[in-house]
Amino acid sequence: MYKSDEQGERYECDHCGARLPAPTSEGTRTCTYCGSVYTTKQDAQAPGGYTFVVQSPPTIDISQFYNSDAIVSATKSTAKWGCFSSVLITVLVLAAVAVPLYFGFKDSGFLSGIGIESGQPFNVSSNSGILLPGEPSSLQVAVRAQRYEGTTKAYLFGLGGSPMAEQWRSNALPDDVYTVPMAADAENVYAVENKRLIAIRRSDGAEVWQATISDTVTSCDDCIMPFGTTVVVRAGDGVLQGFTKTDGKQAWRKELESVSTEAAAVADGIVIGTGSSSDGSLVVLNPADGTDKAVLDAYCSDGRSTSRASSNDKIQLAPDDTTFVVGFGTIPSCLQRWDAATGGLIWTQTLPSGTSFGTFNDSPAIWGPSLIAIPSGSDLMVVDRNTGAQVQVLEGDQEQLVPIGFIGETLVAVVEDQRGTRDFSVRGISTVSWQTSWEQALDGTPTSTMSSATVTSSETAVAVELVGTNVRLISFDGEQQDLVVSSVDTTTGAATGATTIDLAFTSTIGEFEELGWRGDTAVLVVDAHVVAVDTASATITSTWP
Repeated sequence: MYKSDEQGERYECDHCGARLPAPTSEGTRTCTYCGSVYTTKQDAQAPGGYTFVVQSPPTIDISQFYNSDAIVSATKSTAKWGCFSSVLITVLVLAAVAVPLYFGFKDSGFLSGIGIESGQPFNVSSNSGILLPGEPSSLQVAVRAQRYEGTTKAYLFGLGGSPMAEQWRSNALPDDVYTVPMAADAENVYAVENKRLIAIRRSDGAEVWQATISDTVTSCDDCIMPFGTTVVVRAGDGVLQGFTKTDGKQAWRKELESVSTEAAAVADGIVIGTGSSSDGSLVVLNPADGTDKAVLDAYCSDGRSTSRASSNDKIQLAPDDTTFVVGFGTIPSCLQRWDAATGGLIWTQTLPSGTSFGTFNDSPAIWGPSLIAIPSGSDLMVVDRNTGAQVQVLEGDQEQLVPIGFIGETLVAVVEDQRGTRDFSVRGISTVSWQTSWEQALDGTPTSTMSSATVTSSETAVAVELVGTNVRLISFDGEQQDLVVSSVDTTTGAATGATTIDLAFTSTIGEFEELGWRGDTAVLVVDAHVVAVDTASATITSTWP
């Protein structure tokens, strides 16, 4: 204990600096803050004949932290324990205030809403997810997801099981990687991070290898192509690179003629276009070493002029064999079917001069058992699959027809009415009379025509898929933030279902994206979640996270 001269007869504890109370009748003073006990002892050598000695060691009573008089006294102390006590008191007082506030915000959902709660769920990114190859009964997905962990951290996740759960997680992605193009085979997921190709083992998420590519990769159907022993990447600068699957070493490299040169994986080869409309051809590359397996002399003539396939012509693959069709030229316009495995020409057809393949370059051809439907400008051209003979041209009178499949003698197409306000419908067209058999209006915009996954509060997005003999529809309302599942019978055109599903989460993000379908099950990204919807029963079977 010491006497503070500037305070007159004010005595302060020499352990914590708190002001000591008046002595008891026994002559002791007990510090109300740390519990030190001082007893008066007669001492002829001390000023006044008395001194104080400590009878007991200091103890800390947490309840005393709220004694404001003790706190004020302690902050004015210059004793050896004063600074320590001041810091400790400040920390404890802040904790006493901050902890209740934290749990109050946490319980209200405020922290998770602004993204700073530790252990918060991950947010799934749009444009960075794929269905992994495998049995339909074993649904597996790879997605990019992020959350705040002191800083924003993103990973690739492998999801699987029923319901879907995390099966593996990659290493953290670089901070500047926001979209991750991916492809997969039975063993690995191949992902592009900026100018790196990374192989991630599907069984445990371990990084097998990484390789450097010439440029970044945008999301496209054939930008990452796994084959038997190699994986081939088409970069944004028009360079093809083949890497061995075992160690990621570059096996070959080939520069395409332009960044827009077509390249498509078919059978055990890559079909690319070369040259111009006057001297072009199609080449089938060997994915193992990049050499030419076959050169296809794709041309046709009307007796006066000759047109050739070139580097920019779209290659449309058959879903069930090794063949493809390609449309090219203007005078004349040509359509050909080739077998990429043998390099043989199956048929060639000369079309009316000026036939447009502009929309053909954007929308896929639809292959039926005996017919092929090919978008041609705003029209829809139907040809015989076996001979190439033109069967019908469905003219788009201020409307755009995009085929989605053949069911028996019915061609099913999504139709955009381009007169005034954009309206969409699903139409059944008889392949016998080529007249409309039935039509059902859609209550929103098909995802296939949307430029992004964002859905505003005034919009509705619709996923459309032909499954068996039914057209399955899933609508996402940007304002209501719910899903509506319905079906259209392709035999009668009757609409059934229209079941509303309330999501188990709420968000104002407004995102809706199709990752893919496995039978009746659609796998979607909805407001930063992966959602699997069984459209046959109109139920959600999985949500992650």
